[in-house]
Amino acid sequence: MDCKTAHHLLAFARPPSIELEAEDARLLEGHLLGCPDCDALARVERQADEQFARAMQAVPVPIELRRRLLGRLDNERKSWYRRRVALPAGLVAAVLLLAVGSLSVWMTRKATVDISLAQIQADQRTPEQVDAWLKTKLPGASLPPRLNLMLLKDYGMADFQGHLVPKLLFDAQTQQLGLIQAKVYVLSGKIFDLKNLPEHDPSGSGMHRVGIWLDDPDDPHVAYFILYEGDSLIPFLSTQLPQSA
Repeated sequence: MDCKTAHHLLAFARPPSIELEAEDARLLEGHLLGCPDCDALARVERQADEQFARAMQAVPVPIELRRRLLGRLDNERKSWYRRRVALPAGLVAAVLLLAVGSLSVWMTRKATVDISLAQIQADQRTPEQVDAWLKTKLPGASLPPRLNLMLLKDYGMADFQGHLVPKLLFDAQTQQLGLIQAKVYVLSGKIFDLKNLPEHDPSGSGMHRVGIWLDDPDDPHVAYFILYEGDSLIPFLSTQLPQSA
């Protein structure tokens, strides 16, 4: 999926009407994980939607409008008892008046700066929060203990060979290559055959290499499939321990 298509789909992936097909939503989420620019745009739009919803819910009904509306309803009720007929169209007009008045009040209000929301968004990638999120997606899993969690850049769900799995993104700075990345796909033994994983060459080829860590080599339930740049995983480790894969 390219950025132009992603921008088009974002318009259909926002509340209150989410109209994306499941496949399009999956592809869009995978694109956002790999494209910082589109991901930033999506975050801004979601924040705007949240602020819009809060503003609409906080719109007060003017006291004078409420008094006029109650008075009109009272008159209509008395008229109904006198004539024994249905309420006239004036009630509908009163309801419309309330809607128009509320909308006009909202349009004159300026958006407020939500400091607490900004703080939550800035702190949403702490290792504790990501570990809790990972456990909701894959019970029994945890953050890879040997990786330097201070290098965790982003996380979310991503496509891995036709299945949506948790994905962790790590950044590391090296003298030779500059900024390099490691993508960690957390695989469940309920979906993948972890006891018969194919052999891989740790030296790799091209720009990326593969590392596979298991939670239990004898009876694995979770595997960490690591696709990384550079000659080894050492820049991403929390200690200079030898590689297990």
